[in-house]
Amino acid sequence: MMFRLRRKIGSGSFADITDAMGATAASRYRCMHAVNSDVNSYKMPTITLNFLDSPSTTDAVTYSFSVAHDSGSTRTFYLNRGDNDTSSYAYVARGISTIILKEVAA
Repeated sequence: MMFRLRRKIGSGSFADITDAMGATAASRYRCMHAVNSDVNSYKMPTITLNFLDSPSTTDAVTYSFSVAHDSGSTRTFYLNRGDNDTSSYAYVARGISTIILKEVAA
């Protein structure tokens, strides 16, 4: 899974924050973070994204992220749970997502 950080300024459209992506290299997918996921229905990897953004605007700024994969076929991505979401086992976890934004005065 490959993650990109995105932002929307004012009433504009979401766009990738290119300063938060890796360098261009041939046909490689530029992203902020990548997770290799083995086939395991109980796996729930931790993903931490940190980036200091300086959008130079007084308009409202909205952030999001996008997820992509390169498996070559359709895949389902589960957020805050694994694909085996059974109540039969106590070790099948449920996670939480948090986003912390800090405004830094100039």
